[in-house]
Amino acid sequence: MSDEPKVSNSSQYIIDAIQADNVSNLVIANEFEELNKTILCISKEERIAEMTKDAPAISVAAYEGSIKAFQYLVGNSASIASVDSKNRTVAHFAAAGGHLEMIEYLDSMHANFNALDSFNRTPIYYACLYGHKDVIVWLTMIGINTEGVDSNGESLLHACALSGNPEVVEYMFNNDVDINMKSLRNYTPLANAIVSKSKEVVELFLARNSQMCPPDCYTNIFNFACEHGSCEICELLLDRFHFDINLKETTGWIPLNFAIKGKKEETCLMLIERGSIIDNEDMYMAIPLH
Repeated sequence: MSDEPKVSNSSQYIIDAIQADNVSNLVIANEFEELNKTILCISKEERIAEMTKDAPAISVAAYEGSIKAFQYLVGNSASIASVDSKNRTVAHFAAAGGHLEMIEYLDSMHANFNALDSFNRTPIYYACLYGHKDVIVWLTMIGINTEGVDSNGESLLHACALSGNPEVVEYMFNNDVDINMKSLRNYTPLANAIVSKSKEVVELFLARNSQMCPPDCYTNIFNFACEHGSCEICELLLDRFHFDINLKETTGWIPLNFAIKGKKEETCLMLIERGSIIDNEDMYMAIPLH
């Protein structure tokens, strides 16, 4: 018989049991299929879809902070060394889930918090990405490296900015990080803050005089914000830096084009109310509202 893990026929039942830390239901599930050889491939919410789609049951337990379920799975041949298809360990999942008790439990089992996944990310990256300050603090206190970058060239501050959590951003500011570090696509942490749609986080970067460098394919950060940020952030940038809302890029696009591309209806209306041209033709003779 093949030892390759198979997709569970009862994924949602097992996930529900793990989320409830219900060992009795896991025992029932284990009677029908070996949980240490199954992959769970159904999700209940965005975070589960991001972290636990096609994940081993033990990884889901680590993410959920379900210690009793985790212990049951280990006791039934699930390995603490299990990884998902992206080479993420149980430590990665626990950091993403943000349950400090699970982190401390894994530490008692000598889990590797410096393990790298397929994206060159350690567990602390996921704690930053999901905005878990207590986990970030704990990991830095035990000496986990905070200076590396992932395969996209993004730092922990990039991940903190994307979380939209101002507390983790401020904490990372105090760890002597490069506020203007650019990723391989020239994304700065400020650009990620814009993507997070958190005005408060964007204001934190502006208060520290973050450079207004646009990512690749954009002439300025305002056009990028019109496509990827919130209307509130666009208004903040417009009021503070007085961008020309009718300034054309080399393609002939103006900020309204980018807002339309990003399907940002509120931003479109704001730009029009502030005097955006609506019949401007780009290099392809196309008009924004067509």
